[in-house]
Amino acid sequence: MVLALDTLAAAGPLFVGGIGGPEILVILLVFGLPAVLVLIAAGLGREVLTGANEDSALEALREEYARGEIDREEYEERRDVLVDEGRD
Repeated sequence: MVLALDTLAAAGPLFVGGIGGPEILVILLVFGLPAVLVLIAAGLGREVLTGANEDSALEALREEYARGEIDREEYEERRDVLVDEGRD
């Protein structure tokens, strides 16, 4: 037992000479993971709060109508479908 402790003490401190794998993992987990989670939450929150999907589809439909690619009847039918889907 004494021999084993002397061998460990003679080896010196672990991770001499810089940052090793375990330290980098801890740094990534402590700083990287929360940052990624905040960015994901911010993106999802913005989409939910602003209704980004619904707005972009309606905007595309308005642009088609404005360019004359669809007539008024088709515009109103497609708009009603998009608005009804947004309520579900």
